[in-house]
Amino acid sequence: MGFTFKISEEQYLSTLRMFLRLKRRGIPNILILFFMTVGQAGLVAWNIVRLDIQGTPRVMLIVLSALICLLQAFYQTSIGLRARIQLKKSMASGKISKDFWNMQNLTIKDDVLTLRCGKSRLTYDCAYYRGAWRVGDMLLLDFKRGEDVHQLFVPASVFDNMGGTEGIEKYLAEAKRNSILAGFAGNGWKRPEQAKCSVEYSYTKKNFARDYVRSARLGYLTRIPWSIGSIAKIAGAAFLMYNVIAGNFDSTAFVWFAVLASILLLYRYIATYTPLIRLMAKKNTESIFAGLDVIRCAVDITDDELVFSGDTFYNAVRLSSVCEVKEKEDMAAIYLKDSTAITIAIDSENRSDAARCLEQLASLHRISG
Repeated sequence: MGFTFKISEEQYLSTLRMFLRLKRRGIPNILILFFMTVGQAGLVAWNIVRLDIQGTPRVMLIVLSALICLLQAFYQTSIGLRARIQLKKSMASGKISKDFWNMQNLTIKDDVLTLRCGKSRLTYDCAYYRGAWRVGDMLLLDFKRGEDVHQLFVPASVFDNMGGTEGIEKYLAEAKRNSILAGFAGNGWKRPEQAKCSVEYSYTKKNFARDYVRSARLGYLTRIPWSIGSIAKIAGAAFLMYNVIAGNFDSTAFVWFAVLASILLLYRYIATYTPLIRLMAKKNTESIFAGLDVIRCAVDITDDELVFSGDTFYNAVRLSSVCEVKEKEDMAAIYLKDSTAITIAIDSENRSDAARCLEQLASLHRISG
């Protein structure tokens, strides 16, 4: 599949200005604007009043604060100047050559995108494709490998023959999936041939991270986390905090020690019920998905094993490692002895299969009990 196009310098600058305007509306930029203007000005005013700063130091602080506000306002409004400076830097560093303004040729073959322009040739493995965004008349193709980010501007009209921007986005998403799965082709996705019961389902990154959080919190409704050791930790933290609140510690240092010791004792519970769990979920999700946006999963139960597998992973555990199962709304969680959990996304199509698997696992505990 090949495309030929040409981008003029004015067209590129126009697109770059639109792109910078879009970034200006982003939450990170809005937060920076707030802290560099209202935030720092408020902090300066508060310190002037609190410390009763007078004379020349007071004038200098006010002037410095006003200067920071003016510089930030100038930076936010000088979109055209920033676009020209960015273009000049790109041309000076060689990121944009003189041939860039000539005819360009873009091809996608074997899940690899290649861009040729004069003597320049750039290749991008579609496994590192992150998405595409419409910016005016251009389509921005975004690739990231490690810390290296590459963004390509291509006229959107180039893709009219394949369904427009939606068509090329769908094509690149499929190429990304194929490229990533090719890396796992050696292992393959080999599920057990003879399973007593099985359930298949798919996960998006968002839903997998959501169920990771839900399963972690739902786990406290089981008997798994309530060991003698965990109860002792809670009791120890409660004792320390009681004495802090009651004022039984005269030393400030010992009060801080008691607070920090309590946090360490309760870290597992604090992490589970605060935004920290979402950071853990994000890290685990990125590891499982390995660059894919959607993965297929399956749970297979044999005579002596539970196999949890998918497009990018394969895990087999003994049935004796299963501690408990819990079901809530459109999700089920299988808790293992190593304090991990396997989640199952339940929908109308796999609900009966999921019910059979959960019943099979629950029956093991009834028999052993």
